Amino acid sequence: DYATHLGLMFDLITLAFTMDATRIVTFLMANEVSGRDFGFLEGCRGGFHEFSHHENNADKQAAYQRINQWHYEQFATLLTRLAATKEGDRSLLDQSMVVLASAMSDGNQHSPHDLPIVLAGSAGGSLPQGRLIASKPDTPLCRLWLSMLQRFGVETTQFADARKPLL
Repeated sequence: DYATHLGLMFDLITLAFTMDATRIVTFLMANEVSGRDFGFLEGCRGGFHEFSHHENNADKQAAYQRINQWHYEQFATLLTRLAATKEGDRSLLDQSMVVLASAMSDGNQHSPHDLPIVLAGSAGGSLPQGRLIASKPDTPLCRLWLSMLQRFGVETTQFADARKPLL
């Protein structure tokens, strides 16, 4: 059961942070080329990859949107768990930076440009919340990674092709 699996993984991530067993986790919630059947969602009998190649078919686009929305809802459960867990006078979410990223902005075109990215948490209060940053087209994603490294306290002025932080 995919939803149960995600819930258990989010429990483990929260527990690992709570125990201070780690401060960095990478978790692949979904593989875009997966044939996983999303039939448990209404109108989504078929795989994510199949729906991502929607060919502008309205039914496939609707299923693709529902699957993506479901993934964002699952991500929200992780954020809720982190927000509900205290670490000192703050929550784990307040102390963290949590990223949800997509490998494609348009699966139909296989476009890796202008990706939708969500960054949650306030990095110990150093990251202002409640903002939408609409970057210029083709802004290097490495600018975000550079910003995050600097907020972690890593003294660097570049990361890959980024020489200027995004945040």
